[in-house]
Amino acid sequence: MRSRPLARSRKKVGGGSCSGRNPEGDGLVKYRQVSLGLGHALEAALVSCSARIIATAAAARAKRISCRSLRSAPHWSFPEMKEAFGWNCDEFIYYGGYPGSAPLIEDSQRWRQYIVDSLVETTVSRDILLLTRVDKPSLLRRLFRLGCEYSGQVLSYQKMLGQLQEAGNTVTLAHYLELLGGAGMIAGISKYSKGQVRQRGSSPKLQVLNTALMTTQFRTVV
Repeated sequence: MRSRPLARSRKKVGGGSCSGRNPEGDGLVKYRQVSLGLGHALEAALVSCSARIIATAAAARAKRISCRSLRSAPHWSFPEMKEAFGWNCDEFIYYGGYPGSAPLIEDSQRWRQYIVDSLVETTVSRDILLLTRVDKPSLLRRLFRLGCEYSGQVLSYQKMLGQLQEAGNTVTLAHYLELLGGAGMIAGISKYSKGQVRQRGSSPKLQVLNTALMTTQFRTVV
């Protein structure tokens, strides 16, 4: 008498196999139970999925931040500050175009503290250090102060190395100056030349993008 083969049964957790979708959308991924190793297999699968989900979320967040960074929000111009706060030209040159600091100009210490703590430090800590790898944050801050001190002047990278301690090399300074310019703080204006090599090899002219940044570096604010 021929025996009838037993029908194979599939269970979601028991013997057999279960299937789930790949978080990257590659289709179905089958997990096979091997004796008592089902728990380890599920644990490994969950850890792998969690890592991929976290990495995907981080990439999406970075993409959203990069998209937001493309939206330009420049400092207020002199006509805007004059219309809103009644400033004259001298006040605009001295206090810059930050509208949030305008009500504080009667108290010089509070005004300076607002610019340094709420604007400068926030921009350096959040907009630069959290989004870009900076191996020497202290050097970045010293370069900012140096740029405020020598704003409007042409300063070679070799002279910057002499002014700054543990400055590394000129490539590092050029990169940090580029980060400060992208954050709307200080720009290094290269000498105009049709050749890209001569333009990149020229000494930059340091220029603060808001005169309030230069004013806060004075020992006394009048």
